[in-house]
Amino acid sequence: MYVDKNIALIPGTNLPVAINTVNSGSPGGSYSASGCTSLSYSSLYVSSISYQQPVFDGFTVPLVAIAKVIPCQTYHIKLCIADVSDGAYDSGVFLKRNSFITNQPVINIASPYASQDTIYEGCAPIKISISHPDPVPVPTNVYLGLSGTATIGDDCTNLPSVVTIPADSTSVTYTLYAYPDTLNEGDESIIIVIGGFCGIISSDTIWIKDNPFKVNLSDTIICENEGPITLNPTIIDGNQPYSFIWNTGATSSNITVSPNSTTVFSVTVTDSLSCNATAEATITVNPLPNVSINPEDTTICRGNGVSLVVSGADIYIWFNGSTDETLVVTPNSTTTYSVTATNLFNCSNSAKATINVIPMPELVISASPPAICVGESTRIRASGADNYVWNTGDSTNQIIVAPEITTSYTVTGFIENCNVTNGITIEVYPTPDVILTVSQTHILQGDIIDLQAEGAIDYRWYGDNSISCLNCDIITAAPKFSDEICVVGFNSNCTDTACVYIEVDPCEIFIPNAFTPIKNDLNDTWQISTQCPIDIGELRIYDRWGKQIFYTTNLADSWDGTYNGEKVKPGVYSYKILFSYSHTPTIFYTYQGSIMIVE
Repeated sequence: MYVDKNIALIPGTNLPVAINTVNSGSPGGSYSASGCTSLSYSSLYVSSISYQQPVFDGFTVPLVAIAKVIPCQTYHIKLCIADVSDGAYDSGVFLKRNSFITNQPVINIASPYASQDTIYEGCAPIKISISHPDPVPVPTNVYLGLSGTATIGDDCTNLPSVVTIPADSTSVTYTLYAYPDTLNEGDESIIIVIGGFCGIISSDTIWIKDNPFKVNLSDTIICENEGPITLNPTIIDGNQPYSFIWNTGATSSNITVSPNSTTVFSVTVTDSLSCNATAEATITVNPLPNVSINPEDTTICRGNGVSLVVSGADIYIWFNGSTDETLVVTPNSTTTYSVTATNLFNCSNSAKATINVIPMPELVISASPPAICVGESTRIRASGADNYVWNTGDSTNQIIVAPEITTSYTVTGFIENCNVTNGITIEVYPTPDVILTVSQTHILQGDIIDLQAEGAIDYRWYGDNSISCLNCDIITAAPKFSDEICVVGFNSNCTDTACVYIEVDPCEIFIPNAFTPIKNDLNDTWQISTQCPIDIGELRIYDRWGKQIFYTTNLADSWDGTYNGEKVKPGVYSYKILFSYSHTPTIFYTYQGSIMIVE
């Protein structure tokens, strides 16, 4: 124990620290050296010129006051300051901060966490430093008391029970890392205590907490060839910034993937506190239906139908909305049909089938001529196809035939495998054998003859303008000159001709058209002259008003131009002659005309 012990001494001496002992080495201007206790410690003096604040005449260098003490005892330190002679009170003592302590060790924790006494499992470690204020020249052992609910070495890295602060050092530092586990065990404590003779010198409690950092990824179900899929992890209770590492090797915050089969993707996320969490997602890739249409590609003839049968899935929708497995189509031109099929995984695929349509031949058959006579031939032509097969065995587009009877011919026309059959009937008519009979072959001019044709269906007469009917089988004629009268007999287009020569003797009747009844023996009368054998007849003459002025039944009579004994006036008069020949007395002929009387 100390009683009024001065510890403000010049080091290594018992001299108190005062102006008479710590000075510049020379006395002031009004003092003598004999008044100074010592002028030998100028090295401990610092002129006030070196400092701006506070304002004193001078300072000592920092000096250490040392006293030996007994642990666990209480000591009091008193500071006494006195001026030598004046009352300005311009003296002072400056104490170094923390200098009134022993060199006791303390616990310091350096933590990246918001709460300095917290550490998360699997995350960034904390630094635990054991230090004392001033270095000592020898190593210093500090004994630690370790307790708490955590098991050191299992829940975290080891901490020694004795730490050694190296010589000339103020501290030693240990890294504490909390091991990650999968247990939800709540907060665990580590209590660190530094004890001394008088009790606890320093202590601290560190709490080990379950890592709150979580990362979630969502499983996804897709169909084959679907995608891409972007995986975005959901982060819970983390501290930015984050780093990412995917099992694909990517280091981005999200990835876009297009898996062809079911694949597990995982990501490990590390935050700024080195906490990490891993999540995984399964991308289930369901297969597409292996859909097919039967037939897939086929060729049909226009007008034909085809059944398209789809298989390989559970639900079908055709291009036209039909949901049947079988679709019957009859396209007019080459057409591609599509169907969308869905399986039980709700994955869809499509299939197509192309129906190639070959146009049907537009087969046309014709014959020239379409009807023939026995012994003739005809040419039958076919068109509208690429290839032809006749029922005669021919394979050209035309054939020449000469059937003896009416015959039907067929031809099949082909465009690829599409064919159409058409036919034509060739009418074969027998050649007619025309027989011509005539009532007379030798007649007088003006005679009428009867002619009759037999042996055909239709007839056509020619040879004389007097033929009574050109297309009758029985006719009359009165040829004026010797010539043939012929008839063509027709059975359809088949013909036969028969002719007969009619010899006509001349029999001309001369009828004058004017005369001069002036009694000069030149054309004094009007008279008909003829060599024809006229049997009976009559002659009538009329004036311009239709009055009969002359009549006779003897055609050899003449008219002298008088009426009732009186000469008629010059002018135009008309006549009408009716007669029959002696060899045909029942057939009458009529001639009419006009007469001019000239004077």
